[in-house]
Parts: sequence; C-alpha cells; structure tokens
Amino acid sequence: TREHGDRGLSVERRRVGICITGQLARLELRLKLATLVRPLRSQGLAVDVVAVLSVADRAMFTNRRYAGRWNASRFRSMDHVREVLRAEADAVRVVAFEQPAAPLLEMQYVKNLDNGQSREQRRGGG
Repeated sequence: TREHGDRGLSVERRRVGICITGQLARLELRLKLATLVRPLRSQGLAVDVVAVLSVADRAMFTNRRYAGRWNASRFRSMDHVREVLRAEADAVRVVAFEQPAAPLLEMQYVKNLDNGQSREQRRGGG
C-alpha cells in the first residue's frame, strides 16, 4: 500500500504475509494474533493473513496422546474466522479444503509422536 511520509512523499508500506494452516475444529488464533499480527502491525508493517483450514466436522489427530484432551475451537464457521482476522490484519483470505480421511504419514513419525518425542528431541536438540 502507499502512504505519505512526513515530507508528503509517497512511500511503499512494507508488508508481511502470514499463512495459517490446520483444522477449523482445532484452530487457535489468540496467540497468533498476540505474538505475530499485533507486534508486526505495531512496527508499522501491513500484515496479510491467509488461513487454509480443513472444514471437517470433527478434529483429526496424528498424535493420539492429545486426541482426547483437545479443547474444541471457538470458531463456529469460516466466516467467523474471517471476521476475527479482518479486525486485526490488513488483508485476509480464508480458504477451505477437504482433509483426507486417511492422510499419508510416515509411520515412524507417528510412533515418535505417540511416544512423546519431537524431531528436535530425536536429534538431541530439545
């Protein structure tokens, strides 16, 4: 976007894009807005957000340890997500996709998640 600087000259406003992916049923936006969008905007950046979300009726989990302990998303619809993001970001696009019922996964990855090990922990980094 173009804005006018203190000398009246037109300058380009710097922009940053954020892509949020996941499931509508498990969407958490509060921390993303507080730790990414608001701080970037407070620095004078224009923030564009694209959210690509599965619209399945129920949450899906790869990591079985968390499947029964997950709080449902507070978002009722994609329109609700769009409304919340528009109040915080400069430009918003919300895209729905159909998540496969049985996505292709590396089984060792799933086993490690079920055992509570992240990739960083397996590499000795955490």
